[in-house]
Amino acid sequence: ITIVVNPINDFSISEGCNGISYSLTAVESNSNGSTYQWFDSSNNLIGNDTTLIITVSGTYKLVITQNGCSSEETINVVSPFCFIQKGISPNNDGLNDNFDLATYNVNQLKIFNRYGTVVYDKSNYQDEWYGQSNSGKELPDGTYYYVIDFNDLVTKTGWIYISKQL
Repeated sequence: ITIVVNPINDFSISEGCNGISYSLTAVESNSNGSTYQWFDSSNNLIGNDTTLIITVSGTYKLVITQNGCSSEETINVVSPFCFIQKGISPNNDGLNDNFDLATYNVNQLKIFNRYGTVVYDKSNYQDEWYGQSNSGKELPDGTYYYVIDFNDLVTKTGWIYISKQL
């Protein structure tokens, strides 16, 4: 009798933005013949590829099967958002002149001043805000707050600073 002991597949999970989406990716030393199963925190099967695009935080599990043997890893994702800039400098120098969300699928953007008043809002937003109010007037330098409603992600809130001097 010959017994063949297959080595356990050594892998890890990398996470981060791949341009516009937050992804989890299997990183293997040997991916020959591997199959993949991604599970959410409720243990629902949600994917079968090496990479999984996610839109909500939580614990994710990856089970990789190779040569009849399975290994699993879990990862806790705290915030599955890609970079959203923290400032604009609408001075026409070509650098950070607009609040650029063109790589996201934005349904609605609302910008608020420090008193909580909506100063700018736009449906199907791309990168049209350069520090102006809804009436087109230039807003003063300072911190503003935003609510971004995405078509395919959870709503994101945060702040952005306008400085014409940068």
